[in-house]
Amino acid sequence: MLISECEEKLDIDLIRPLLKNENEEINFETLGGLVMFLAGRMPTRGETFIHPSGIEFEIAEADARHIKRLIIRKRAENI
Repeated sequence: MLISECEEKLDIDLIRPLLKNENEEINFETLGGLVMFLAGRMPTRGETFIHPSGIEFEIAEADARHIKRLIIRKRAENI
């Protein structure tokens, strides 16, 4: 899924909180790429990562090169 689609559906900004400055660019467009960026590596099934916005991403299915399915949760303190 494209990050822009997820941002629209969840009404949240997933990119801006990750940037160190306004001129910095990202090298990914999908949620899988975002989660790999958060992890700093290719994550494995069952791992969970918290985005600075409070969104939680759990790897539901992945292979050696791709995240195939994510579970996305808004954490209770951010609802």
